[in-house]
Amino acid sequence: MGGLDGVSIVPTLLGRPAVQAPREIFCREHLGEPALRRGDWNLFRSALDRPPELYNPTTEIGETRILASRHPALVAGLTRLLSTSRADSAAFPNRPAARKK
Repeated sequence: MGGLDGVSIVPTLLGRPAVQAPREIFCREHLGEPALRRGDWNLFRSALDRPPELYNPTTEIGETRILASRHPALVAGLTRLLSTSRADSAAFPNRPAARKK
């Protein structure tokens, strides 16, 4: 699969984080639900028709308190960053295909 610009997190998972250069942002996506980590903040989108959720895992590791309403400017900036940090591809489309019933 050539042409991908991602960075493997395998060294970190194997306990060798010094092998990798620190990154300012970390984007991930699972089952069409994108998320972004920048500094102390995690932004999560469960669906495009739902508002983004903002968490600070450095002060609350369980991420149960949504802080988006307290930081609207931060949410707006991170949402823009999330939308521009990922490109669609045939290998990894932005949204999963509709599930067959």
